[in-house]
Amino acid sequence: MNKKNKIINAHYQGVVCVKYYQNGNYIFSAGKDNTIIMWDIRTGHKKKNLVRLDFEVTCIAVSSNGRYLAFGSKGKTFKVFDLSNEMNEIKIDGHFRGVFALAFSRDDRYIISGGGDNAIRLWDVKTGRQIKVNQDHNATVTSVLFSNDDRYILSGSNDGIIQLQDINTGSVLKRIKGTVGQINSLAFSRKGNFFVSAGADATIRKWTADLENEVIRMHGSRDGEWATTTADGYYKTSPEGKNLVHWATIDNIETFSFEQFETFTNKPTIIARRISGDFAAGKPFPRLSRPANLELQNHMGLVFTSQQSYVVQLKIKGEAIVKTLRLFTNGRPTVERI
Repeated sequence: MNKKNKIINAHYQGVVCVKYYQNGNYIFSAGKDNTIIMWDIRTGHKKKNLVRLDFEVTCIAVSSNGRYLAFGSKGKTFKVFDLSNEMNEIKIDGHFRGVFALAFSRDDRYIISGGGDNAIRLWDVKTGRQIKVNQDHNATVTSVLFSNDDRYILSGSNDGIIQLQDINTGSVLKRIKGTVGQINSLAFSRKGNFFVSAGADATIRKWTADLENEVIRMHGSRDGEWATTTADGYYKTSPEGKNLVHWATIDNIETFSFEQFETFTNKPTIIARRISGDFAAGKPFPRLSRPANLELQNHMGLVFTSQQSYVVQLKIKGEAIVKTLRLFTNGRPTVERI
C-alpha cells in the first residue's frame, strides 16, 4: 500500500473532534476556535465554514443518513443542524453544566446527549422534544452510544463507570467500573456483540455487549512495546513488553516481576480463545501465592575466597513450599535447585 497521508491544517486552535460524512468523502471538524468546518478528505481542501459559534464546541455527531449534524457546548444547549436546509436549526436546552457527548440512533429519529449534570437525555430529532432522562451516573457523562439495534444506550462517565440502559423501560441493566479515571470514548463492533472503551488509565478494553465479560485489556508504552492482559491475570506481550507486567498484592504494597509467575500467566493461547468468545478458557485462574522471602545469613563477612564452592545459609519464609531456587553471583545465575 503506497498511499500518502494528508495533513490538514484545520483550525488556528486545537481540534476537539472529527466525524466522517457522506461515505467518508467529507469530514466535519470542530475546534477550540469555536468553528465547525467541512472538508473534502479526498483533496484536503476546505469545503466551507459551516458554523461559527460564541462558545467552545465539546462534541459533534452526524446522523447515519447524513442529513443532520449535532454539536454540543460547555453551555446548557446543543444544536441540531439540518444539512439539507442550512436555515433549519433546532436549539435544544436541557442540560445544566455543558453537553459533552452526543449520538444519533441508527434510524436517525432520536439523539442522546450526555452532560455535566450527570444526566443522559433522549430527544426527538425533528422536534427537539425531550423523551426520557436518566440520572444514574454520579459524574459528568463523557461518552454515549446507541446499540446497533437501537434498543440500548451505552454510556461512560468521568468516574470510570460504564452503564447499559434499556431505552424502552429506561431501566439500567448493568453498571461496571470500566477504568481508573475517565471514560474517554466508546465504540461498538460492526456486529454489535462487542464494544471497546478507551480510558484515562491509558488502556483500551474490549467487552461483551451485555457488559457481562471483560474480554481483554490493551496497554501500550512510549517505546512502542505493548501488553495484552485479562482481568484475571493472563497476558501476552511484545518482545520487550514483559517489562510492563508486574504482579501486585491485593493491598498494592508489594509488587513482583513477571518472571516468578510466567509459567502460569504468560498464555497467548488463552487470550486468543478469550478474544474468539471462549470466556471459560483458562478458568479457574491458577492460585498464586506471595513469593517467598529469602534472606542470606552470615554472608557479610565473606569478602574473598579462593574456594570453588562455599556454604551459603538461607532463611526462607513463604506461604507455600519453595520448589525452585536460583542463586546469582554478580548478576549471573550460578545455582538452580528444584
